[in-house]
Amino acid sequence: MIRDGTDTIALFTDHRLLVTDHLLIGETAPDDVKARAAVKDPPAPANSALQKPVATLSLSHSMQVTLLKSKIHRAAVTGASLHYEGSLTVPADIAKMVGLLPYEKILVGNLQNGERFETYVIYGPAELGLIELNGATAHLGAIGDRLTIMSFARLTLEEAKTHHPLVALLDAQNRVVRCAEAKTKVGRTERDLAMAGE
Repeated sequence: MIRDGTDTIALFTDHRLLVTDHLLIGETAPDDVKARAAVKDPPAPANSALQKPVATLSLSHSMQVTLLKSKIHRAAVTGASLHYEGSLTVPADIAKMVGLLPYEKILVGNLQNGERFETYVIYGPAELGLIELNGATAHLGAIGDRLTIMSFARLTLEEAKTHHPLVALLDAQNRVVRCAEAKTKVGRTERDLAMAGE
């Protein structure tokens, strides 16, 4: 690129930009500039990062994984309070049965509308079966909707090998039909639940 007599001359070679200042029109670039322009980039070394194989993930014993800790399945919504400060009300007896603590973070799935949301647990009165959506979560369900309430725990790989979540199955009145450690790794279908009267 050559413009007027005081402009810069730019020489392009092998993706390099060599610039010489204040060359006059028609003036030949100095020999040292020509020599530098003729030099090509050296080839990448054989052990460059671009040629190294991708490393595989090492599953060390210090690694932790997040697994399901407990689940309350098919809990029926009994109320909603939009102006409460948030959370999900769970009967204290059922919460304790599956190891849920007050203010523990939970993930909730609504089986009726497919909504999923995170919130935290507050205990409601025991043996009354109250499952209540509070605060913004009141927009995500209606009375009668069936919920799956899940909590999670971080475990080492060794702990994960023997871990089994606690699962409580509720009926339409939020009475506990069954509460036990989940032993199977394959979930049951709706047909299986219907045949078992659940």
